Amino acid sequence: MTVTDVDLQEVDIWEELRQGYYYGTEHVVRATISVETVWLRSWVTPIMPDPVKQTLGIQVSNPGEGG
Repeated sequence: MTVTDVDLQEVDIWEELRQGYYYGTEHVVRATISVETVWLRSWVTPIMPDPVKQTLGIQVSNPGEGG
């Protein structure tokens, strides 16, 4: 996984408290994090359900052939 973006925002603890959220005495920020992952098909194909394979155009093995 690779982090591609991080956005931090201050949290108005008094407004949050009015909405029922209490974070204790620690400092709080709101983090929005974007990550990118690489899924190499050769790694995940053996564990894919047949309907997913069909959607991706991957040949589905016949029953009894073993995966």
